[in-house]
Amino acid sequence: MNEDNIKIGGSTLVLWYGKLLGKISKYYLARSEKFIDKGKKTIISNPTSEFINPFTILIKFTVDNSNKYQLVLQGEYREKYKSIKEREDDDDSPEMNNQELFNLIRSGHDKWFLKA
Repeated sequence: MNEDNIKIGGSTLVLWYGKLLGKISKYYLARSEKFIDKGKKTIISNPTSEFINPFTILIKFTVDNSNKYQLVLQGEYREKYKSIKEREDDDDSPEMNNQELFNLIRSGHDKWFLKA
């Protein structure tokens, strides 16, 4: 006798169909959750930026009001870095408006780091 089939009252067909339907429903449930996650919108909020050194800008932001991420941009920012260091403020953030920050965040999606 097969271990998957248990004989109850002479009918093993009912149990076999029940297990098959369970497997099918799990498959479609996983597939539907994948489609729902694809259609979900990602909410990005609280973007801030700061200079680490003349070659690196660090952008910090929150995704879906729960996970905090960082994006590191490397490039040639010497002139901007000098102008910010010459100011009398203690603020090390580059002069970028929120729209520029959001565009940089969206374009660098593969470079996001989850902040621990």
